[in-house]
Amino acid sequence: HEAQLCSTLLFVGTSNEPDPTAHEMLKPDISVYSNTTSDHDRTSWEHVDLCVGLKSSMEDDPFWASDSLHSRVVHKQGNPNQGQLVDYANFQWEYQHHAFLFQVSIFKDFARLLRYDRSGVIVSTRFKYQETPYLAQFLSR
Repeated sequence: HEAQLCSTLLFVGTSNEPDPTAHEMLKPDISVYSNTTSDHDRTSWEHVDLCVGLKSSMEDDPFWASDSLHSRVVHKQGNPNQGQLVDYANFQWEYQHHAFLFQVSIFKDFARLLRYDRSGVIVSTRFKYQETPYLAQFLSR
């Protein structure tokens, strides 16, 4: 795993490093921590501030139908990437007390920002994160 420091955020590759204290072995691709005084070398649900999911294909977009006018179309088997992101949110709430939390989903050349609260999730439209300032602006705030 590699850690990158951006301002006061620490980005840690945790896709192979589950939280040893958790009852399930969920491990986000990238865990972002704002408390850089601790040595975060693996997923820590107690301390993670932001989960980032990375997927290599457009077909892995967890909310592909939400950009369409006909967004009622649903796969018969559901989208496992949506479930994975929801699991991450549930683990953060299990280990931390927040009114809301954010996530980032990156797939191929696109990204989405997600904002969860106890009633559901708001998902942005997909955007090209390398050609727009949205992801950088979000992370800077």
